[in-house]
Amino acid sequence: MEWRRPDEVTSPTVWSRFEGKAHGDRPPLKYTIQDITEDLIEDAVEHMTRYFLVRENITSSVGYVEDKVSTEELRDVWREALKQGVGLVALVEDADDASEKKIAGINVLIISLDDKEKNKKEKSEFEEKIKGKLWKKTLRTLLELEKDVDISSLYGATKYMKAYGLSVAPQYNGDGVGYHLLMARTPLCRAVGVDLTVTSFTGAASQYLAKKAGFETIASLDYSTYDHDGKLAYPRLNGPCLLMAKHIPATDD
Repeated sequence: MEWRRPDEVTSPTVWSRFEGKAHGDRPPLKYTIQDITEDLIEDAVEHMTRYFLVRENITSSVGYVEDKVSTEELRDVWREALKQGVGLVALVEDADDASEKKIAGINVLIISLDDKEKNKKEKSEFEEKIKGKLWKKTLRTLLELEKDVDISSLYGATKYMKAYGLSVAPQYNGDGVGYHLLMARTPLCRAVGVDLTVTSFTGAASQYLAKKAGFETIASLDYSTYDHDGKLAYPRLNGPCLLMAKHIPATDD
């Protein structure tokens, strides 16, 4: 049985509003975080392709965008994930026209049901269909990071929110967009009846934001020793890749 967003949780719902920082004479930008609706899916995929693939720790280190097959396969993964209806977009108001909004950031999210046998079978079937070399490499890394983690034993959760990438356009750096996207998961999860979110954070910057947002580390691998078939998988990287989780409290009290 696939998870479906409850009908009573309207879309789009605005989950957060915040202001950025003032820059010189420019007033702070105003941001809204809301659901990615069907009409925004292609824009979200384009944003992830343009910014995530060239800035995320693993994909940037291996030149992911140069592998056209892997890029198209990942774009398809994002599309399918966003159809579930829980992805988030940070929109920024145009300073000259408040009715116009631009995409500042995206967080591709899905709800996963903790059915070990079914998930194992689906992962195996999915891996067999992959053709792109770098998509295979990236997915192998993420699966190996989480392979020894039993989410249901750790948290007693039968379903949880996971992510397929968080990206902020560089012109909005410094305004806390990534942090607020992570924090917006809390009201979203509460609304759809999910009390846990689990995500792989591949670099120091995203790991810092995750800790600030209340995530804890549940598994890790070290780039300096992590290998694929006897060779360092990511020789340009150092430090850890972390699998992190956050229990969603029922209230903010």
